[in-house]
Amino acid sequence: MKIIKLILHKYRRLSLNNIDTLTFTPDKHLQIILGSNLSGKSSTLKELSPLPAELKKEYKEDGYKQIIIEHNGNTYDISSGLVGKNKHSFKVNDVEMNEANIRKIQLELVKEHFKLTPQIHEILLGNSKFTNMSLSERKKWLTLISNIDYTYPIKVYNDLKSNYRDVTGGLRLANNKLLQDDLKILNDEDREKLTKDLKVLHDLTEHMISTKTIVRPRDSSPIESIKQLNARIANTLNTLSNTNYDNPDRLLIEIDTNISVIDSKIIAIKKDLDNLTKVVTDVNKESLVSELNTLKSNLLVLAKDNIYELNLNEIDIVCDTFMNIYTELVSLIGEIDAITDITYSSDNLNKVKEVIEALTVKIETVSKRLEKTKVEVHNYDELLNKPNIECVNCGHSWKLNYDEVKHKEAKDAIVAYGDELSTLKDKLTKAKELHDKYITKKNLIDNARLYIKNNLILKPIFSYIFTKFDIQKDTESIVNELNRVTIILNKLKEYTSIKNRIEELTKKLDILNANEDIRKELTGKNTELLKTELANLINKKAEYLKEKEIISKYKSKREELKELHDLLRNNLKSSKEYFSYKIAEVKNNYINEAINALKHEIAKIETILKQDELVKSRITNITKEIAEYKDKEAVLKILVKELSPTEGLIAKSINSFLNLFITDMNNVIGHIWTHDISILPCNLEEGDLDYKFPVSINNNEVINDVSIGSSGLKEAIDLAFKVVFMKYLGLEDYPLYLDEYAVNMDIKHRANAYSAIESILAPNFSQVFLISHFESMYGRFTNVDISVLSKDNLMLDDNLVYNKVMDI
Repeated sequence: MKIIKLILHKYRRLSLNNIDTLTFTPDKHLQIILGSNLSGKSSTLKELSPLPAELKKEYKEDGYKQIIIEHNGNTYDISSGLVGKNKHSFKVNDVEMNEANIRKIQLELVKEHFKLTPQIHEILLGNSKFTNMSLSERKKWLTLISNIDYTYPIKVYNDLKSNYRDVTGGLRLANNKLLQDDLKILNDEDREKLTKDLKVLHDLTEHMISTKTIVRPRDSSPIESIKQLNARIANTLNTLSNTNYDNPDRLLIEIDTNISVIDSKIIAIKKDLDNLTKVVTDVNKESLVSELNTLKSNLLVLAKDNIYELNLNEIDIVCDTFMNIYTELVSLIGEIDAITDITYSSDNLNKVKEVIEALTVKIETVSKRLEKTKVEVHNYDELLNKPNIECVNCGHSWKLNYDEVKHKEAKDAIVAYGDELSTLKDKLTKAKELHDKYITKKNLIDNARLYIKNNLILKPIFSYIFTKFDIQKDTESIVNELNRVTIILNKLKEYTSIKNRIEELTKKLDILNANEDIRKELTGKNTELLKTELANLINKKAEYLKEKEIISKYKSKREELKELHDLLRNNLKSSKEYFSYKIAEVKNNYINEAINALKHEIAKIETILKQDELVKSRITNITKEIAEYKDKEAVLKILVKELSPTEGLIAKSINSFLNLFITDMNNVIGHIWTHDISILPCNLEEGDLDYKFPVSINNNEVINDVSIGSSGLKEAIDLAFKVVFMKYLGLEDYPLYLDEYAVNMDIKHRANAYSAIESILAPNFSQVFLISHFESMYGRFTNVDISVLSKDNLMLDDNLVYNKVMDI
């Protein structure tokens, strides 16, 4: 990529030099741009790229940027603001590629044709330095330029390691639970004692119930009872005056005898009719076979409905187990669904943690700056309050050491730091809230998975659901599927009744086949004669019953009359009976209280025994779970070792790329630095690269990271990274940008750096754009164009030729 021409019109960064339009047509391979501070050198360097301009922010009204580039045999005419306000153009060989003239498409076209993004351009400019990058930024860029992305295999390794920790933790937890439940379970002696106590309490309760006295309430007085008895006697006598039977008991016996004889005949006839009906019905063998086939077809339909491949012989247990956890599981899924604005993952949680740490550090830094500035303002306030010093010659007065401009700047800085601190604290609060949400959602998901693990009989159902649906993204679908499970289980519960009916029909068919002779004999009877005889007997029985009813009522009334007379005679004793009733009532109340107390004790013991059975069941399940955990632990241990980034497959692959990359960087540094300097590979930390690159100095001193070295050393390292970075991205035929390069180096290293640029680096790039303040470098380069944006404070040789390629 070679830049042919750049035009900047009404560019704000050049306004301090009153430059309205800058036209730059670089000719020589090396371009040096000079100028005083704030003259716009770095800003002009930034615009020497095909990236679209920030028109609203960096250009005045009607301002624009146009750049002509030759690349891969094509001529590119790229502009921002030239074809219209806030419009962008991207022409390749005079063909417009950005017909919509929008910034988003412009960025995509630049990336497609030049492999350039704003972030990559920041590295090429030197604004984003390798030594100043955060560890996460280094990881991002090294992953980008590597042929292999280690994120996924390391994630798999970390997941396996996390699963291994979870399994070992689960194993410890299961063993702890087993130990706790072993402590809870009753020993044989205690269980036997409680069982005996329970039986004794039941027996005692039955005995207490049997001792209760059955009493009839006596709310009325004896006088009222006498009046009622007299009225009932008169009414009974009036009823008996119309009928008279001398010996009703003998008559009732005779009637009962006759009814008994009729009943025997009716039973015999009904039996014959039933047998005949049964034979006729049973002989219809085809209907039984048809029903049997229908039921078998229904079983096949149920088998198709059994989409979860459940064991239908255990369907009742499956249904009960599922319904026991259904409500809680749906509620848990609902709580997961309620947290809709995030998707939990360990990576997301770790990113939030990194943000919290970064914000915390930033808040501390800004707070320190704020306090320092407050002290500075306080000092200026004190200087301002001191008396003026007056010149004895001219009478001019001033405040000693007081600077009004710096005083104001310090006050403004306090406000700015305060605003920044407030913004950072708000961001920290939001980051912590997001962190809490991730933790909450993680716990909910773990609880849901625990339900699934603890109910092995439902494993086919849960395997089907959670293979098909994501527990975070598809909560509504999961709830719908759980509801669908209840419907399907209700259908499958019919399996038992259908199976029993099939067995019943099969037995009937066997009986039919074994009793063919009986059926032939029964079908020969005269059904009509039997029915006629049966009807006559029933009518005769009805007559006897009617007569019996009349005699029984007569007998009952006579007995009632006798009872009424006896009651009347005993009425004088009613007072004693009344008090006996009251005594019995009080006794019964005490017995009821005792019975309630016994039932309470019975309930307590039954609860203990039932809880003991639950503990036994839980111990069985935990024992199975421990066995499963041990199997998983053995497998995961092998996988973690084989994939390990320290000794496994990942380690072998990582070392090959990083060693090559670091070797290339060290080659560049070796041409600049006089000492023996080598960048060393980064290390692994908690299963991932830490992206800290130590530096070896003279083979006897090692600093922990490239960010810790001297300013000059870091400049050499940053240049090496930029050059190797461009090489690995395939940008070697692109311009090399050097802004105030080697400013922190001593004279010798600076000379080495310039020599390396001229003899080693420059030939590998299409153009070199260099900005510098050092007069010593103006004349050391050949084949160079020099452009000056502002001569203020510059010491230029009178014979220096400049601005041949720049028109301002």
